Amino acid sequence: MHLLMLFFIYAFLGWCLEVFYAFTKTKRFVNRGFLNGPFVPIYGVSVMLVHVLITSLLSAYPELSPTDMVAVFVLIISVSTLLELIGGAVLFHLFEARWWDYSHMRFNYKGFISLRFSLIWGFLGSAVFFVFHTRWLYPFIVDMEPRLLNTMVTALSAVFLLDLFFTILALFNFKNLLRELRRRSMNLRNATEKMENHLGDETFQSFRQNLNGFIDRIKNHERLSSLKVRFDKLRQSASTIRNKAANLEFETFKKLVRKITGNRLYKAFPEVKIALKDEEGEDGDYES
Repeated sequence: MHLLMLFFIYAFLGWCLEVFYAFTKTKRFVNRGFLNGPFVPIYGVSVMLVHVLITSLLSAYPELSPTDMVAVFVLIISVSTLLELIGGAVLFHLFEARWWDYSHMRFNYKGFISLRFSLIWGFLGSAVFFVFHTRWLYPFIVDMEPRLLNTMVTALSAVFLLDLFFTILALFNFKNLLRELRRRSMNLRNATEKMENHLGDETFQSFRQNLNGFIDRIKNHERLSSLKVRFDKLRQSASTIRNKAANLEFETFKKLVRKITGNRLYKAFPEVKIALKDEEGEDGDYES
């Protein structure tokens, strides 16, 4: 029960950190995280593993020597980096999207992890561990009245598992929306190609170019925020469409874009990078 309580506390603190980071960039509240509730599980799992490993490997815990402290720092880096790599790869293959991408940074591995963030997690995690965890939080949890602890962990577990279930459904639904976006964009291109012989003016060609650029971005694993910009350009040039079939397809296309950009996952991760499998079912490349 002590470990589960650690998980929930640090998953919540991790959520607070992510929300604060997003606020510094967007100046507004964003529910950062896959879950609807205020939890980011990777933080909770990381602390649980670090705590178990340290208590197993370092008998002097919580009174650690300087050498032990260096070992803790390395351990935090190793655990956080490994979990970030596993989490990124699993989400990539299951939901065909990159929810974070470090490929633009030096010393990264397939965009899932980077030396810069590994060091950040190491320093931040060590500070929290030595100042907050060992001195106050864990002793407080150990001293909690057992019945209260069990009740809190049971209630939190029920809420967490329910939230996780609906979140997984939402993730698969989001992936289906992205697949539908690609299919609709291809349908729109096919509809406009039939008009090419009848409408060859420059304005119509501009629409065609914007549409082709949009489709190319989907195929090249573009960020959804960039696709939104491309769509706005596409919408501006859509006034050239006079064909009823093409207009109907474009209206359906617009509704789908609004549905995606209004999705909570898009609002939480506007820089998510789509990596849909191709028509033959082969995985998209890891690289950008």
